[in-house]
Amino acid sequence: MAKLQLFVLILNATGSGITLYIVNVYGQNLTVSVDGGTPTNHTVPGPSGERCPIPEFDGYCPVYGVAIYNIQGLYTDKPHILHVVPDARTLYFDYAVVNDTVLSPTSSAAANHSTSGSSKK
Repeated sequence: MAKLQLFVLILNATGSGITLYIVNVYGQNLTVSVDGGTPTNHTVPGPSGERCPIPEFDGYCPVYGVAIYNIQGLYTDKPHILHVVPDARTLYFDYAVVNDTVLSPTSSAAANHSTSGSSKK
């Protein structure tokens, strides 16, 4: 079985950061890389709580707005590609939030490039 590959291109050239959100249906492991850089691994725990009568949701109702990846401090002189590869199941993309702060290679704030993994809302 082939893995689903989700590519997200930040088209807003003035964006210095992005947070990706999914609809958490299964829980899974993800690999994320930015602009072809070193991939990082992230774990999204499966949903818990309210039971859902829909069999393909593994018995639990989906949770919307779950942050899976956050990166800040990107230079705004070019678009960036985030490559997200889920482990084995379908990844349901919900939305992305783009930080519109302008950073250039000469700004001091650009040195504070940071990322974070998943968190459950």
